[in-house]
Amino acid sequence: MVIGIDFDNTIINYDQLFHGLAQERGWLHGQVVVRKQGVRDHLRGQPAGEQRWQELQALAYGEEIMAARLEQGVVEFLAWCEAKAIPYAVVSHKSPFAAARPGGVNLQEQARAWLQRFVFSPANGLQGGLDQVFFEPDRQQKIERIKTLACSHFIDDLVELFDEPAFPAQVQAILFTAQPPSCFKGPSFASWPVLHGYFKDLLP
Repeated sequence: MVIGIDFDNTIINYDQLFHGLAQERGWLHGQVVVRKQGVRDHLRGQPAGEQRWQELQALAYGEEIMAARLEQGVVEFLAWCEAKAIPYAVVSHKSPFAAARPGGVNLQEQARAWLQRFVFSPANGLQGGLDQVFFEPDRQQKIERIKTLACSHFIDDLVELFDEPAFPAQVQAILFTAQPPSCFKGPSFASWPVLHGYFKDLLP
């Protein structure tokens, strides 16, 4: 067993951060659900909404990333993997720079700094580290990394990854979302504690 894990919206949760950043700028009108997708859909219904959305992405993935929260149960799951000698890796599609700020903060470096602080910090006691983290510039290279690592399972919040023709059929696709699409027939989980239980049941 080799477990691959996506980063954005799987290990890290941006819901409150995106909502807060948009609210600070006066871009939210009326009640908007505190979810990244809700903020995105709300902004895209406004004039210049796409530009505002890209600006929020640049901020949230860049200099404001430390305000994003860790999904509850991730560290416990990784500690369990290490106790069971199950290799794991973080594999994410993440460009070095935001489209709205091509010469701005390096998003990959910011994400690594966040992982070092919230996941691989000494206080969490994990043996793994940033050498198990891979950020790829596009989805196809992400899939190639999954193949290179010989992942047996991959956890992601986007069903689009699993729909790619190049995604290896032998890899068990696991969707991390509270609202799985009806087209996805594999296992789907809304929280890490429940997902953790799924893996525990796989082992004798």
